[in-house]
Amino acid sequence: MEKIKRVIDKYFDFMDEIDGNSFIDELIPNSMINKAKKPPFEGTRFWTAIDSTIANNDIQQLENYFGHKLPDSYISFLKHRHFIELQLGAYSIGFFKNLPGRLLLDTKQEIENYYENLIKRNFLPFAALSDYGVLCFDANLNDKNTDYPILSFDHED
Repeated sequence: MEKIKRVIDKYFDFMDEIDGNSFIDELIPNSMINKAKKPPFEGTRFWTAIDSTIANNDIQQLENYFGHKLPDSYISFLKHRHFIELQLGAYSIGFFKNLPGRLLLDTKQEIENYYENLIKRNFLPFAALSDYGVLCFDANLNDKNTDYPILSFDHED
């Protein structure tokens, strides 16, 4: 779990260093606006990842929506930082945004727009895979430790 936190923190430190965290001004929560940096373009602002305020109740709501317990490592990930964008790796794994007070709402919106059929089949979407698919926890194995395998699906699957 500590390794996950180090990778995330290193990513956001790097993004801050290269001025990579900019987004549409009106879509950035006030608590995440980086007021130390001038807006890069009209209608945009820089944002910063902040410490997560996710509580166990928020996790329970998400698990109820999925109909499955979430992996401990993913819960730790969600409870570490709030962010608008987090894209890792050569294949651009884009985790679903994690904004203060909006975990269930934003996750549901992402899934219901693109991946609702997967939940019915016990696949729990959590990240987009570049522009061609999605990553899911495979809850079909009913692992009591919730250490589910991760599968990728193409948009055409």
